[in-house]
Amino acid sequence: MELVLPNNYVELEQEEMMYLDGGEYLSKSQCANMLASVGMNPYSYIAGAVGVLAAAKLVAFAANFGGPVAWIAKFVVGVAGAQAYAFGWAVANGAIKNGVDITWNWMPGRDFGVNYTIYN
Repeated sequence: MELVLPNNYVELEQEEMMYLDGGEYLSKSQCANMLASVGMNPYSYIAGAVGVLAAAKLVAFAANFGGPVAWIAKFVVGVAGAQAYAFGWAVANGAIKNGVDITWNWMPGRDFGVNYTIYN
């Protein structure tokens, strides 16, 4: 039985392995179509309202405990909101300009969350 590397790993010459970050290029028309479909779909408004309400309830519930529990809940909600905002901002600017390359990284302290490159 022979071991096989997964598709998202590449063997390097230094006998190390490196994870390849994923991502997607969205053209100008894809960004515009994404924004139009989200804007026309009434369920997107319902999902947004439920998400905001759930975040507010989570923070209010965690505030009853105080201290580190409340801080962690507020931090998680804040990071999730910031990531959603960054994704939306990147797609909107990709629709205005010539597309966007969106990736998501997990490298705290260096590159964390949604990263994007907008093409002019």
